[in-house]
Amino acid sequence: MYKRQGEAEPLFVEALGMRRRLFNGDHPDVANSLDKLAGVRRALGHAAQAEPLFVEALEMRRRLFRGDHPSVALSMDKLAGVRLALGRAPEAEALYVQALEMHQRLFAGDHPDVATSLNNLAFARRALGRAPEAEALYIQALDMHRRLFVGDHPDIATGLNNLASVRQDLGRAGQAEPLYVEALEVYRRLFKGDHPLVAMGLNNLAGVRLGLDRAAEAEPLYIEALEMHRRLFKGDHPDIAAGLNNLAFVRRAMGRAAEAEPMFIEALEMYRRLFNGDHPNVAMGLSNVALLRQSMGRQADAEPFHLEALEMRRRLFPGDHLDTATSLSNLARVQQELGRASEARHGFDEAVAMLRRLAPNGSAVLARVLWRSGSARLGSGDATGALAELEEAAAMAAKVLPPQHPHLTEYDNTLAKCRNALGK
Repeated sequence: MYKRQGEAEPLFVEALGMRRRLFNGDHPDVANSLDKLAGVRRALGHAAQAEPLFVEALEMRRRLFRGDHPSVALSMDKLAGVRLALGRAPEAEALYVQALEMHQRLFAGDHPDVATSLNNLAFARRALGRAPEAEALYIQALDMHRRLFVGDHPDIATGLNNLASVRQDLGRAGQAEPLYVEALEVYRRLFKGDHPLVAMGLNNLAGVRLGLDRAAEAEPLYIEALEMHRRLFKGDHPDIAAGLNNLAFVRRAMGRAAEAEPMFIEALEMYRRLFNGDHPNVAMGLSNVALLRQSMGRQADAEPFHLEALEMRRRLFPGDHLDTATSLSNLARVQQELGRASEARHGFDEAVAMLRRLAPNGSAVLARVLWRSGSARLGSGDATGALAELEEAAAMAAKVLPPQHPHLTEYDNTLAKCRNALGK
């Protein structure tokens, strides 16, 4: 299917051209063709090329349908989604708010489109680091779906997954686990035998158990999900590649890095076959291989993979983007470990500056990169230069992370070490 999307793109281009010739000016079919072409380009990893098509479709629908209309609200959702993918969460949030308000005016009381809009807005607020606000929206959407659909329904299971996921973000994995269990049970009752949603439920439950340091319980769930995906999808498929990554992560956590490496490599090779050229999943696969090798003490083997991931993300996401900043930090760490402190300093500084622009009020990712940067300075003997970054990292983390998060102790310990080095 994913290979065929690349083959389908010129057909969607041809269809759009034909409809433009058939219908001079604005027409719903032209807007639909714009959406379809944009959707294919986004799926192929070309979000920047998809955005102007979604913009044109939205503008056309605003002219076609004066005032509130479901097609206009849906268009806003699609444009918001691509802007979120491009790392422009504040712009996405504003569009999701407009879409939600329009849906609420169109549909009094409970409605599936209102619930979907609540979920979309929650997703944007999570991306903005406002997880408590996202949790409240997810609860509202789940409650609405329970009123709309009596008994088991896929949207209820999705709502359970969403709520569980944000509670993991908030450091409440113990509260997330029963929600994932319930969602998986709903999927198993709805879909007998193999089904993509059952496999997703297995992966979600495995992920929370891995986060709860119960890797031995997570591993068989990941294996079951991967085997199910292999039966569902013959040959290459993104879900199979994701399953390989998941199983590699759990084996790495169990201290079996040598088993994890070929799985990360197999996943990366599959992504390369599925997506010709640059794609976010290919960049992620490169980072996975690099980080594993780095953890195994093979920094020289890791560096070219970090570098390729960074270059790909710069091409995929012009300007500031969270993934680009993460790659900058990853590459800087490996350069520091290879003894090239001046190159590493440039990467850390660029990553910090980018994250400050993306999250002016701070974020968990910015705190992490500040800690890494300060730790690199401290390791190079520059305790004076490290102090400000480590202090900022610890203070920021205390604001944005839940009280029991392990990074808080890690940051405080590094800060104490730095102060001791300075005689404070």
